[in-house]
Amino acid sequence: MFPKEAEAVIIGGGVIGSSTAYYLAREGIDVVLVEKGYKAGEASAANAAFVWSITRKPGIDIRLAMHSFKLHRQLQRELEMNFEYVHNGGLLVIQNDREMSYVEAHVRKRTEDGFPLEIIDAKQALELEPLLSKEKTIAAVFSPIDGTTNPIFLGAALNLQAQKLGAKIYHHTEVLGIDVAGGKVRGVTTNKGTINTNIIVNAAGCWGNSIGEMVGLDVPITPFQLAMLVTEPLPPCVSHPIMGASYMVEEDTGKEGKLGCGLIVSQQASGNLLIGASWRDAGYDKRIGLGPGSGKLIQELICEGKTAISLDELNLSRFYSKR
Repeated sequence: MFPKEAEAVIIGGGVIGSSTAYYLAREGIDVVLVEKGYKAGEASAANAAFVWSITRKPGIDIRLAMHSFKLHRQLQRELEMNFEYVHNGGLLVIQNDREMSYVEAHVRKRTEDGFPLEIIDAKQALELEPLLSKEKTIAAVFSPIDGTTNPIFLGAALNLQAQKLGAKIYHHTEVLGIDVAGGKVRGVTTNKGTINTNIIVNAAGCWGNSIGEMVGLDVPITPFQLAMLVTEPLPPCVSHPIMGASYMVEEDTGKEGKLGCGLIVSQQASGNLLIGASWRDAGYDKRIGLGPGSGKLIQELICEGKTAISLDELNLSRFYSKR
């Protein structure tokens, strides 16, 4: 039977929504998650599975990433389903002097902040990843804390554990409207019925603005298409998540298509290679690594009214103050 009330309703069943459901259920909160499609069926599944720090920017980006890294390791112990988290380091491959100059400055700043980044020469890079081009690779950045996960398995593992803790999860359940009275949320209307609640989490990803409009908020999210190639299962051939340094340079400078091919590559435990190229800086990184940290912070905000790391830089008001 579809629930008529809940302490909290989460809209969106990606990794952030599923993480939030898990952490809220763990705290004994009566939580319902509604997803218009299927779990981790949208952006959470459309990425190269990186748990990544090398190209993170200072401020909330790197703080949230480090918080999420810690939670990935904890979730390995807490979740009953294996989500193929591999924590063995990552490589940013440098192919020309321009990339080297840019990356050296970045690494210098990050190491001053205490992050364990190291520039290694081409020989060391090829020892780690023998399939790298001997002719084009001049150096690489190695981070021992990076790795990969399986985003689809992670979403499923979070869903499974959240349900065991009492969360109710409904797929193919579309939100049609949100009831607001006296400036406060009172309920959510879906195609399956209405749930009375005082707390709603908008975890709808690129549909977040549509949900925001239901309560009179403009959430400035602009979706864009990504491209990723998934191969058939292959024998092990890529040991680390790999990113071309031009990906980082293009993302930071916005010089589309001017600096070469910024491919990203990783290999899943099943043998599938994930190969992609998308570098647009949208203000919030959709790589899977931030998901658990985001969900945990939302749970803290709901349950405690404060968070382990400051979220001031992510306040929605930052957009309105510029208008």
